[in-house]
Amino acid sequence: MVSHAARIMIRNSAAYLNVKWVQSGFQNAKGALQEGETPRNLFGQKDGTINPRTRGEFNDQVWIDSGPDWLRGGSALVVRRIEMDLDGWDIIDRHSRVVVTGREIESGAPVGGKDEFETVDLSKTDEYGLPITDPQSHVARAMPPKEFPNQKILRRVYNYDLPPEPNGRFRSNTGLVFACYQKNPLEQFHPIQTRLSEGDRLNQWIFHIGSAVFVMPRGTKEDEYWAQDLLQD
Repeated sequence: MVSHAARIMIRNSAAYLNVKWVQSGFQNAKGALQEGETPRNLFGQKDGTINPRTRGEFNDQVWIDSGPDWLRGGSALVVRRIEMDLDGWDIIDRHSRVVVTGREIESGAPVGGKDEFETVDLSKTDEYGLPITDPQSHVARAMPPKEFPNQKILRRVYNYDLPPEPNGRFRSNTGLVFACYQKNPLEQFHPIQTRLSEGDRLNQWIFHIGSAVFVMPRGTKEDEYWAQDLLQD
């Protein structure tokens, strides 16, 4: 259905638009998703555990409620193409992967936890007084500070797995198309990405090779075409 819709939109816009970039991908590296299941990326991580789920969370984090009429009810979309060094990732053991990501591989729970949706508690320590979750782990660096609880985003991630490129840096040509929606990228996405770029252990195996920001107008009502308020202004 999605493929058909994309083809129709591209065909019908050919008179006034040019296709500049297309990236195909698949959502879950493990296979077909079950209802309510969090998709996995090609590192085996569950990707998107901390996402808004209720109407109130979407209103607080995703839908824009200020600005011109055509913008209200829409969202800001950040897309990043991330190359993944799977060959390098294969070398490290399971325990090291848990330390790097800050989550158990199988369950997606915080380190030492049982359930994927348990709250990550960075203050927990082991019998030696050391943090259970590495402060430089991906989950720790991505967490919003207490003083800015709304530094959250809606993640929609898609994996890509392309044929190896001649003379490529890696034997594999695989990665992630990371898409996230939010009210304001400068207040939500940007501070999260700044923390990740400064000290995320996962940075050793991932490389951001393309980025873009888009405005997504709201959905349509009856007898209205998409982005009508914007195109008529």
